[in-house]
Parts: sequence; C-alpha cells; structure tokens
Amino acid sequence: ECGSYLGGLLCPVKKCGGTVLPEHPLERESDYSCLSCDQRVVCKQAEQILSTAEKDIRTPNNKYNLIEHMENFLDSKSQLLHPYNYIMITVKLKLSYMYGNSPLYSMDTLPRPLMERKLQVCLDVMDALNQ
Repeated sequence: ECGSYLGGLLCPVKKCGGTVLPEHPLERESDYSCLSCDQRVVCKQAEQILSTAEKDIRTPNNKYNLIEHMENFLDSKSQLLHPYNYIMITVKLKLSYMYGNSPLYSMDTLPRPLMERKLQVCLDVMDALNQ
C-alpha cells in the first residue's frame, strides 16, 4: 500500500489500537496482522469487516438525514477501520462537499461547529492523501 493505509483496519486487541494490514498485499487471500502487536486477522474476517462497512454506508437509516447517517457511520466504524481506510476517506470527502452545499447545511446558515467539522474532514482527507 506504499504507506497509504487505504486498506487498513484497526487492531481488535482492546489496548493496542495498532494498524492492521495484509501480510502479503499482492495476494488476494492474504491474512492481516497488526503492525504493533502482531495480532492476526484472517482474510475472511477482514473481508467481512470491509463488506459490512460498505453495506452500512450504502444503507441509510431513515431516522437520519444523509449527513447524520455519514457522521454516525464514521463514529461507529472508527474502532474498526483505520482513519485512512478508503471507506472512511470516501465518506469524509463526501461530507466535506455536503457541508455548505446541502439544503439543510447551506454555507450561509452553517453554524460555526459545523464549519469547523467541514474543515476537519477536509484536513483528514488531505492528511490521508499526503501519506
């Protein structure tokens, strides 16, 4: 991955929090391991985490608007997916556009905390792309 962590997960060991990457990134069926504690995650489990995350982001809950859904997704997946994981970055990129450009979140009525959130997701995307 050339240090991008786009396919990275977070270690399932409670007090570790390390980055989990494929042991052999060029092999499709590679198991994953934590760079900090060497905890292994079998390929099928890693694939399940990623496919569930992709399904969850594509299936909004009708109780929330799209921005709330995306924010809830980021919060719920922040313990599983590396902050630079491609799914997290895609969601943050979309949020960066939607804050200030959506009917309920237009720039002229956006409160300061949401402007700061827009800035934060923009910076997160830029950090990931600078890896």
